Amino acid sequence: MIPIEKIPQDHSVALHIDRYQFYDFSKPAYLKTVPNGKFDVYFILEGSFSVLDQCDGTFKKAPNTGLFFASNDSSLLRIDAGMKCINIKMKISVLGHPEFKLPKTNKLLIPFSFPFSPEVQDEIRKHLANRQEGFETEWLDALFKRILSPIPKEGKILKVLEEFTDLNNEDIGSISQSLFMTTKSLYRFVKKHFSLSPKQLKDVIRFDLTTSHLKKNPSTNLVEALSFGYYDQSHFVKECRKITGMPPKEFFSDMPFTTNDLILEHINKG
Repeated sequence: MIPIEKIPQDHSVALHIDRYQFYDFSKPAYLKTVPNGKFDVYFILEGSFSVLDQCDGTFKKAPNTGLFFASNDSSLLRIDAGMKCINIKMKISVLGHPEFKLPKTNKLLIPFSFPFSPEVQDEIRKHLANRQEGFETEWLDALFKRILSPIPKEGKILKVLEEFTDLNNEDIGSISQSLFMTTKSLYRFVKKHFSLSPKQLKDVIRFDLTTSHLKKNPSTNLVEALSFGYYDQSHFVKECRKITGMPPKEFFSDMPFTTNDLILEHINKG
């Protein structure tokens, strides 16, 4: 299984979508997601997959369209043979879209149809039936530009995200001052919209930026992590263990794909 990934080329789309992904599993597999500070919205074309319920330790079948929250928790997925799926990694700025309404609970396995309405699903299926070579970025950009066009270019959510992605702004108190908010009001705002505390949101965003850079530049070493706000290498190692459950060397070796937020736990070879 090798995922097909496309990066949006349209600037207005790239503001809210990190990448498009297409998965085609010929064999069963287990995958572990890594917190990345983005929303993953998916649409299953064929087959199915299940998600491990942390409460009772059993795998439960995922709905046909769903959402993985931008959280600081990992998820274990059991993929059935023959599963084909489209996944859109959406940036947190998509919260500004009037139709992107998060469920009141951040539990998995809750159907979530945006942006994959029945009409969009039919359009994608028809396109895939006639496609010659994979996903065309131009077609995807045109489709999602139409879907995402109501998103405002400015707003409180976007301003908050700008502050949290500024690597020079480490202190939560300084961030709240820049936003003309008290630390308590910032905490309530971030918790409401992101289901994370301000520190958790900052940590997840920084870790994603760091691992993305290290993944794209394999010749670099962990010293590069210092430029992303970590005090030293041991600080990054500690954060990596906390977020992924493994040290950096093991973490990167278990990521055979181009993405930096999906670990191949096991794949059946029979």
